[in-house]
Amino acid sequence: MVIQIDGAESINKGAQLMLVAVLQEIKGRYPDATVVEYSKSPNEKLLRQYFGDNYRLARSKFMQKLITSLHVEKYANFIELKYWYRFTVFRAKKGVDVMLNIGGFQFGDQWKHNSDNIRLWQKYLGKLKSYGTKIVFMPQAFGPFEKPGSREILKVLGTYADLLIARDKQSYRYLADGGIDPSKLALYPDFTNPVKGVETPQSQQHQGQVCIIPNNKMLKTDVMQEDAYVAAMAKVIKHITEKGYQTFLLNHAGSGDLALCNKMAAAQNIPVVKGLNAVQTKGVIAASQMVISSRFHGVANALSSSVPCLASSWSHKYQKLLEEFGQGNCLVDLTDMEGTLAKVDRLLDPETNANTRNTLKEKTQMLVAKNQEMWNFVWNFN
Repeated sequence: MVIQIDGAESINKGAQLMLVAVLQEIKGRYPDATVVEYSKSPNEKLLRQYFGDNYRLARSKFMQKLITSLHVEKYANFIELKYWYRFTVFRAKKGVDVMLNIGGFQFGDQWKHNSDNIRLWQKYLGKLKSYGTKIVFMPQAFGPFEKPGSREILKVLGTYADLLIARDKQSYRYLADGGIDPSKLALYPDFTNPVKGVETPQSQQHQGQVCIIPNNKMLKTDVMQEDAYVAAMAKVIKHITEKGYQTFLLNHAGSGDLALCNKMAAAQNIPVVKGLNAVQTKGVIAASQMVISSRFHGVANALSSSVPCLASSWSHKYQKLLEEFGQGNCLVDLTDMEGTLAKVDRLLDPETNANTRNTLKEKTQMLVAKNQEMWNFVWNFN
């Protein structure tokens, strides 16, 4: 069997963790499969770890080096040709049995779906379909689809995808209300829950501390201005320190998040943990006393590791994730500092913290069972 994985990343640790989850599942179920990774930032080390030499990259090592040396991706993004770049560098190929798209939140009004983007998705998915490939979009957030471009891309997905799996009920409604054939829809939780974090010197060093995870998407979506975001987190960190707890910042994605980490760290003189892979990052989170995260998979990692967590949000997907774990009251509005600090105090309370951990452990066991049900459904779906 040839299984292609689309949308993986190595920079965003949540995206990389999704790849780990998929590789672990394929290795356990189809150990002799050939895996093809279709990504702008290949995870070759991970592929080799799980499948030895039985993997392929969507582009050759020579092409990868050429693109890197010429800064093609940088300039393509700068002149808004990133979709053209993606679909001309990567082409649909024959011989793939199943394509699993793990690209996360990528379709909805928050994204720019222009005519070129729509046309290229149509061409790419259409080619895969013509080659007999089963096309599956793994659990992710979708919608809303109010803008013309969003509605057009939804039509493309509805035409060519065999299965669209929503990660939450709101996303499922957006797809259903958008006219997607119900037989192509499914609802399952985030599929990284079964992946365990690993212990590192960083996780040992910050054991029992409070982990802060920023997200530059909070700024790009105009939820907050940068100065206000940094100032709000500085107040939260100061409050936690005054309560007698140590804090640290964790870079869960790329350079944009790291810049925010450095600014917040400079304001409070606290350490920044960076340079870890996905399972190491989850290990650091799992060792924490509490997490405050603006990154979706920072929240998911905490909850599935039975660590109490508060989330600041730029999308409906955060609230829905919290609700799955019975933590619907753990979303914070950083413009309401009094309310935010009250929630911080509640989760830092030793009794509440312990009770929350017990709840999260029970919820995680249920969700891991749903993850296994999902994989059975994906492999047997026709």
